[in-house]
Amino acid sequence: METLFQQATSVPRTLGPVQNAESNPLTTRMVLYHQPPRGRKHRNKRGKVSLDSGS
Repeated sequence: METLFQQATSVPRTLGPVQNAESNPLTTRMVLYHQPPRGRKHRNKRGKVSLDSGS
């Protein structure tokens, strides 16, 4: 699964028919796509982008 995340781009790419379960399989079409970030950022109380994601 990690290799699929690394291969994802902003242009959709079809991987063809895939069976998504071993027991009671269902054949579906898999498309690899990664949407670019929308610009949401965690900010601190002063309104600056936080350097520590846990704060």
